[in-house]
Amino acid sequence: MLYRTFGKTGYQVSALGFGAMRLPAKEDKTVDLEKSVPMLRRGIDLGINYIDSAFGYISGTSEIAVGAAIKGYDRSKLYLATKIPVHEQEDGTAAVWRKKFETCLSRFDTPYIDFIHFHGLGWQEFQEVVSKPGMALEEARKAQAEGLVRHISFSSHDEPENIIKLVETGEFASMLVQYNYLDRHNEEAIAAASKAG
Repeated sequence: MLYRTFGKTGYQVSALGFGAMRLPAKEDKTVDLEKSVPMLRRGIDLGINYIDSAFGYISGTSEIAVGAAIKGYDRSKLYLATKIPVHEQEDGTAAVWRKKFETCLSRFDTPYIDFIHFHGLGWQEFQEVVSKPGMALEEARKAQAEGLVRHISFSSHDEPENIIKLVETGEFASMLVQYNYLDRHNEEAIAAASKAG
């Protein structure tokens, strides 16, 4: 496995991460632990140390599968990322964000999360909701000060110029955006993030 320094975090992260959005699911739309946990463990055994999930993936059960899979491994050598949505005004409040964050910790059954993302964050939501006093960003900073979060991040489907604005706030350690050989529209945003560390 190849490892790369992840921005300014100092982490050596596997070039190939494990996305836990489409783990095997049962008919009731919840994760199939018997199939998913061995898959995740196989990835870890082969050197993957970055695992990405989200509050809503697989009806909220993706994080449970990841938590089960990492049992018995050295937690300090694994980097867990998850995402909490803040699309509505209510979701961006400190109390709602904190409740969802504590649910994530419980599902992972871990004392801390390495990267907590604001899920699908747009520039407008950041300005009008997330960054306001008493809202989600302030609560995320509190969780970070308590040692429950290592790094605050965001994922986004906004326009590249707005993603660059989010990067330029200096509030985030990392970002997650769509990029592949057929869809390169986020190249400038990725370059801006890289330049910012």
